[in-house]
Amino acid sequence: MKHKIKPILTIFLLAFAGVTFAVQIAKEFRSVQPMQLAEGLNVVCTHATQRCPTCTTMKRLAKETLDESFKDIKIVFREVNYEQPETATFADEFKVATASVVLVHIKYGKTVTGKNLVTEAWRFYTDEPAFKKMLKEQIDAMLQGRTLNTDESSREIIFDTDDDIELPL
Repeated sequence: MKHKIKPILTIFLLAFAGVTFAVQIAKEFRSVQPMQLAEGLNVVCTHATQRCPTCTTMKRLAKETLDESFKDIKIVFREVNYEQPETATFADEFKVATASVVLVHIKYGKTVTGKNLVTEAWRFYTDEPAFKKMLKEQIDAMLQGRTLNTDESSREIIFDTDDDIELPL
């Protein structure tokens, strides 16, 4: 009788430990605070956990574009790993599933306008002047309260707000 109880007790203890471990992991994921973006215009370069040459190039070109064309304007640059739990809401909201550049206008803590430039970024990342021109045009348009549709597959999102869109220049 003792020999039968030992394996059953061992199985029960292992199952209890497994459930306890799973609950702790679930608590950690629930306690993760979603990523917050700054007020104003945000330029967000996205990448996966495993960085690739494409995302590295897009990040460099985006930073260079901001430094060359927008040094006197407050634009927040940020790079994010879209595979992390804290960026899940952002990735869902802007349909981020690969390296990209996302423009997001935040006003009073809420997203007013956003655009995932995934199509444009992948089209031009190997052509530095074309990438910088495209990004500059997109940022200029957003600073003026409008967006440019360069092709039908662009992922633009306009959010309903009671406020007028005004970005400080």
